[in-house]
Amino acid sequence: MTCKQLTVPFFYTSGHIQQHVFKVYQELCSSRTDKGSNHHLLLVSNTKGPSEDNTVEKRREIAIRCLIVYLGEKEEDLFKQYSDEEELNADLAMQIMKIAIIGHGPATIIVEGSKILERIDVARSCALMMGVIYALNLTYPKQLKFTFEVFQKLCLELDGQKASSKVMNLKFGIFQSRLDRPFVSEFHKNLIPAFLVLLHCVLLNFKALFLSLLS
Repeated sequence: MTCKQLTVPFFYTSGHIQQHVFKVYQELCSSRTDKGSNHHLLLVSNTKGPSEDNTVEKRREIAIRCLIVYLGEKEEDLFKQYSDEEELNADLAMQIMKIAIIGHGPATIIVEGSKILERIDVARSCALMMGVIYALNLTYPKQLKFTFEVFQKLCLELDGQKASSKVMNLKFGIFQSRLDRPFVSEFHKNLIPAFLVLLHCVLLNFKALFLSLLS
């Protein structure tokens, strides 16, 4: 982890997650009437047209917030909003691991009452927090275990072979969404199972050849 680039793979993979999460989150919110879900549904809608929310950084932030709710966790366990710097400083000692946001400005990573990194956008702070956690040998917050598992195993592709069923379902959903895109033809979709069958046949032939050499 000490030599791994954080932001590039994090943003590249989260870009694939973004559209899938938006789609699933909108379906999830369609059956809910609570204020939080409607608020994020409005934010997702705003990113489709000209608005102050239609920026790369804002879309990434909204995708992460939607992801947290999609995973059944609470975004306030990761993010905390402050009106000004004075309010943040007064509350600093109470925070164990948080991403603080002052107004609509940049974010600050807080660990055990100390400001670690300041003046970065919200999505970037999530990627850099992973580096802080590894560098300081910290454990993930229990109330955000699925969120940080996605950050680690999907966004940063670290130990991705071993994942919870919830994260594996998300990974499969993203893969299926990419297959369902218009530019992926039926021909290309059919190539995948055909390739797997071919690979299986090659492995069987290789095994038979190997056994014949041993005998």
